[in-house]
Amino acid sequence: NGSSVGAWKEGWIVFTDGDSDGIFEANDTLLRVQESLLRASVFGAFGSDDSLDTRNYLRFSRNGLAIGQEDRWKVKGLGSLADDDNVTRVICVSSTGRLRILGRGVSTC
Repeated sequence: NGSSVGAWKEGWIVFTDGDSDGIFEANDTLLRVQESLLRASVFGAFGSDDSLDTRNYLRFSRNGLAIGQEDRWKVKGLGSLADDDNVTRVICVSSTGRLRILGRGVSTC
């Protein structure tokens, strides 16, 4: 989501980062704004060890390769939906920057 506060469910921005500092500044170009997700308060993003994920950005090189991001993120319900497999999805990020959403019950990228 590009900031040190908030969470992915609150929205994110996509921008070119001219000085590669990870901060959107006046000399950067804003490419896209994603507003907060509808009903997102019941979802959380989790890392590969199932702990709540605190990463606040995805970084790609100018040729589209993911930089240090090859991993999986689990998006699942919170509270009463925490154990509901019908709302749990795993998002895989490859080193080539490709995102893939796995089907129900699949957790390995």
